[in-house]
Amino acid sequence: MKMYVPEIGDSIVLTKDWSFNFYPERRNTDLGKYFGYYIVDYKWVDEKILPCIESNDNKYDDEDEVSEKYWNDWQKWFSEARSIGKDIIQVKLPIGSILSVDRIYIRKGAKDFSSISFYVKNLGTIQSKVGWGENSKIKNKKALRFWAKLQDCNNIEFEFIK
Repeated sequence: MKMYVPEIGDSIVLTKDWSFNFYPERRNTDLGKYFGYYIVDYKWVDEKILPCIESNDNKYDDEDEVSEKYWNDWQKWFSEARSIGKDIIQVKLPIGSILSVDRIYIRKGAKDFSSISFYVKNLGTIQSKVGWGENSKIKNKKALRFWAKLQDCNNIEFEFIK
């Protein structure tokens, strides 16, 4: 066995499907969306079981009732999302997926936080909201950023791309 510590920007291609634990954290949002999940209160919610609530823009006919109706709908949705959300989901990237190393975090005394962040480049495109409020835009993303714990990364079977 040879040791390999990647440089930031190194790319690898999976030579075997890679299954790993996936945690609900902001940096994992795009890949979570690819797999059909979104995050509520640090839990994964399956979009097929409970669709994400839409904004209140143009949802109600009477503008005087928008705030109250939306707030009531939102509270009901949020409560249900929290009750069905999962702390961790298991995901699988297929053989042939190309991963580019974006960040490596290893620190003495913080073993639980050791992780590698990647961009996966060839899964397809998702639409993702970027920004907040009036400045938000929908952007097509082809490279999906995510991180995985180091112990899961050590199970990756790959070839180095030069």
